Order: sequence, then C-alpha cells, then structure tokens
Amino acid sequence: MQSDALFEEIAPLFPDGLFECDLEGHLIRFNSGGLHLFCYPQEDLESPLTISDLLVPADRDKMKQYMRSLIKNEAAGDHVEFTGLAKTGEKFPVLVRMIPLGPPEKFSGYRGAIQSIYRQKTAEELIAILQNLGIALGLTKDLKEAMG
Repeated sequence: MQSDALFEEIAPLFPDGLFECDLEGHLIRFNSGGLHLFCYPQEDLESPLTISDLLVPADRDKMKQYMRSLIKNEAAGDHVEFTGLAKTGEKFPVLVRMIPLGPPEKFSGYRGAIQSIYRQKTAEELIAILQNLGIALGLTKDLKEAMG
C-alpha cells in the first residue's frame, strides 16, 4: 500500500511520536521519535504494546472515549491532552491527535501523532509564578506607600 511506504519514509523525520494502531489500540507502527520519547526499544513493538500503555492509568478510559468519538466522527482532528507514561515510569504531559484509517464502513485503525508538551507546560507554570510574584511585589510596594 502506498500510505505504508509514505509512513515509513516520513516518520523518521519527526522528533515526536507518529504511530498507527488497530481498532483496539495495539501499536502497529511507532516511529523512532516516539519510541525514544517513551523510552521503549524497537523490540517492544513485537509484543502487544497499546496506545494506552503510553498513558497513565487514569487517562486510559479517556483515550478509549477519544477513539470511540473518532469512529463516530465527533472528534476528527481534535488535539487531546493526556499524561504520558514512559517505560521508565516518568510522567509528562502529551498532546495526541488521531484520525481513523479507512473509509467509515471499513475502519481498520488509527493514525496519529503524540508529542510531549512538557516544555510548554513548564513555561506556562513559570509565567504564572512570575505573574503572581509581580502582583505580590506590586501589592507590597502599594502597601509600603500607603503606610509610608
């Protein structure tokens, strides 16, 4: 199939995860960027590894709901945030976007991208801390002036 060759040609170019899985979520293909992100060796794809294995247990039902909504064409193209779980046990925020493979009457699985948004989340948290610090410093200055 032409799309198989295209996946194999393009997937290594992406630093984050590109994957294909069957309807139950068993990973059929996972590029080297995704394997590296989740600390899995290539051999682990030979055993039953699922897209849910890449998520913390609390997010696994959310993934199943997302997959069901894709089949119903309710979430096509949506990015959904999850907490990723590396083989090492490390947890980090990820963004997932998937599309169903095949025509609606013959869905065969999903193709998707999964990327770490750890840096983005860390930056957002730092900005919030700095904003709160700025507010606190401003209040302190205002208080000193009022007392002063």
